[in-house]
Amino acid sequence: MTKARGTSVYEDRYVPVRHTAADTARLLADSAVKAAYDQLEEEFAALRALLSQNQPGPIGCNNPPR
Repeated sequence: MTKARGTSVYEDRYVPVRHTAADTARLLADSAVKAAYDQLEEEFAALRALLSQNQPGPIGCNNPPR
């Protein structure tokens, strides 16, 4: 990657965009988006199950170290 004069290396850095429940509601109000979302529900459920397995539990004396 060549750096042009006056530019920053950080210009290409990923900056996450916040997504709220209101954003989801607004998007799902569109029938085409809702239909596509509903078609993927099984995949979303599987992903949620996988992600929940990787969540650390509370830290305490009865829990194994992480």
